[in-house]
Amino acid sequence: MSSLRSAALLVVLAACSPELGDGPHALPGSDEKSDNYITSNQREFDLSGEATATLPDNFLDYREIDQPGVAQDMADERYKEIVWGSIDAYIQDRLTEANGAGDGWKTLFGVFSAPPEDWKYSMYWRPYHGVDAEIIEITDTTVRFRFSLGFLGSPEFQDFLTDKKKSDRQFFLDLPASEHGDEESITVDMEPSDSKDAFPKYDVLFADGVFDVGVHMGGDYNNERYDLDRGRWFVDDFLLEEGWVSTTGVTNFDELTINSGPFVKDLIVEGKPVEARIFITHADMSDSEGGETLVAAVRETLKNRDVFIYAGHAGANHGFILDYSPRVDFSPSMISDAEMRSDYQVFAFQGCGTYHTLVGDVTDNPSKTFDNVDIVTTFNSTPFSTGYTVLEGMVEWLTLTSERGEHYPVSWMRILDRFNAGKGETVMYGVHGVEQDPQINPNGSEGIACTPCSATSQCGAGGNFCLAMDDGGACGVACTTDEACEPGSECIDVFATDYFHHPKQCVPKSRSCNL
Repeated sequence: MSSLRSAALLVVLAACSPELGDGPHALPGSDEKSDNYITSNQREFDLSGEATATLPDNFLDYREIDQPGVAQDMADERYKEIVWGSIDAYIQDRLTEANGAGDGWKTLFGVFSAPPEDWKYSMYWRPYHGVDAEIIEITDTTVRFRFSLGFLGSPEFQDFLTDKKKSDRQFFLDLPASEHGDEESITVDMEPSDSKDAFPKYDVLFADGVFDVGVHMGGDYNNERYDLDRGRWFVDDFLLEEGWVSTTGVTNFDELTINSGPFVKDLIVEGKPVEARIFITHADMSDSEGGETLVAAVRETLKNRDVFIYAGHAGANHGFILDYSPRVDFSPSMISDAEMRSDYQVFAFQGCGTYHTLVGDVTDNPSKTFDNVDIVTTFNSTPFSTGYTVLEGMVEWLTLTSERGEHYPVSWMRILDRFNAGKGETVMYGVHGVEQDPQINPNGSEGIACTPCSATSQCGAGGNFCLAMDDGGACGVACTTDEACEPGSECIDVFATDYFHHPKQCVPKSRSCNL
């Protein structure tokens, strides 16, 4: 076993935990957490407010048809002054103070940079795609507008950023005079996202009896060719060790060609056979000067497969960088125009700052909305050393089953907890699309809660467990939120952390089912 594989096991050890047995299982206390994007170690916040910009002295000399455009330009300039200057300075000062630092680290808009390791609190601006000044009123001399922007920050961020008690969610700024506006006091409203954990749509992924994954290793410009190193680990030290078999007789990574068939593994999921297939391409497979075969492989995954994984370099306006010698890109417009499935897929993008770029490219595609896609992204710079865990995790954790073939519906937050451990902590993996995902067991939950039981096998789909209630054994139901449970019940962690892949359970608050 390679050292890379051994290191990865330290992160995903819980996925290899022994079977728990049938139960009933003892109950602990309760728990919680929580838009369409979630990450396990940060939270999204939206800032908004109103301000006024000064119009040019000759504003009324402009043609009436041109005046709105002039007003918009002035509002946009004032917006940038407020955000880039006053708001940024205010947040950075509070951030530095909260971390007990002196002349603290400063963020830059659009730049991915991790704070010092000893800082407890951090923040990262969302990518700047232009201003967002919404005109409210235009007079002869001024234009009033609304601004909005957002950032990722430590969950406790609101506690020290706002001036009043938490429920007010506001802070106040005195804006200096400038060529674009007079002195002004403004109120900035701060709203945390209301994201909640959810399950991938496992029932859709396995419905046709085939679970297929396309893994596309992007090219690498480094002499060490980390892309090939990662590919060898994925095939030789993970897939082949875990019992995956090549349909075309491939026995190691270096034997792979563009025409190699998938690696396959037979699963039993909720009593039904499922064939799992993994198709792999990498830069050195290209058998044409223009990289047409690599491009064709990407198109095939986008069109037909359940899961799309891109592991490679990433950046603004690059899309997927499939090769560097010669350069082969699957551009943003190619992603948006590609033929894609109209049903549910999962995308995982392992590369620097994919939160800022690739999500919009996918959702610009007419076949994709958050109703039928979940997208795993990175927020910050991404060391190659973190990619091994993601490659393994997206395969291992989506297909976890017991020895009896009961599927464990691992929630997105549980998966993110593992991705964001160790070196992934500053990378910040997150998932887009969770609001449309199920918060109750997608494998089956109806009529299960509080059914009398003496063993977990009596509680229907995998993920539901027989629990020791005060009045005897009764079935819990896999869940991610209290709201998903029946009235009078809550969603709590039942199992020790070694069993992270066993989901929370809907349990009566009274701990009694009145059996």
